[in-house]
Amino acid sequence: NHAWGGVPANIIVRKMMGVAPLTPGAQKIKIHPKIGTLEFANLKTSFITGTVELECRQTDNTFVINVSLPGGVTGDLMIPALKGKKKLYIDGQPSTIKAEKKYFHLKDLPAGKTSLEVK
Repeated sequence: NHAWGGVPANIIVRKMMGVAPLTPGAQKIKIHPKIGTLEFANLKTSFITGTVELECRQTDNTFVINVSLPGGVTGDLMIPALKGKKKLYIDGQPSTIKAEKKYFHLKDLPAGKTSLEVK
């Protein structure tokens, strides 16, 4: 595996989808997607703690991110707050979290499946 041939495997995970370990053993991971103008992007990647799945979809008025974290892992999630009325919904319920500097920041997203929507 040459560096130039294998770079997409690293760049897509860490830069575009923004997934990287924050602690040794990946007990806490960063999720900070930057999908630009793409309508959707999906990622499934593995850490020593298990598999992380991420799906991002956006329209002119919404940004949806579905996250699946393995047991015992928490996420530090940054979601762009540039769509619609800039209100965050977590698993379909309105959130009281306010956007700061064009992002919603969830510092301790729990393990399991979570759906978040900005609209």
